[in-house]
Amino acid sequence: MSKSWGSSVHTSEGNVAGSRAAKLERDRNELIDELKKQRQEDDAATKIPNLRQIDARFRKEMLETGDDQLYGLKTREEFEAYQERKKTRRDIDEFEKSAEEDMRSRAKKKKKEEKKKKKKKK
Repeated sequence: MSKSWGSSVHTSEGNVAGSRAAKLERDRNELIDELKKQRQEDDAATKIPNLRQIDARFRKEMLETGDDQLYGLKTREEFEAYQERKKTRRDIDEFEKSAEEDMRSRAKKKKKEEKKKKKKKK
């Protein structure tokens, strides 16, 4: 039976190495726990209730419309800003359209009134 030399659990050198390894493992586990906790906090801070819906709308709109403006967007915030601009533009278009329709209907009413006046004069 030969005795091997070097670090062993049964020597003072082995005890020092073992305690150093245990300390490093504890530090590593603490760091991992901190990182997990930080990741959970970050996830909780960035979660939006309709996050998946926004992503789905973004992909769907990109595919359906082929809108060039959408391809440069990288973040959800940019997409939401684009949606807001689009909504505003849609509101302006609807207002202009309703104003034109009002003008047409007023012009028709005016013509009808003029025809009635002409008929009454005859």
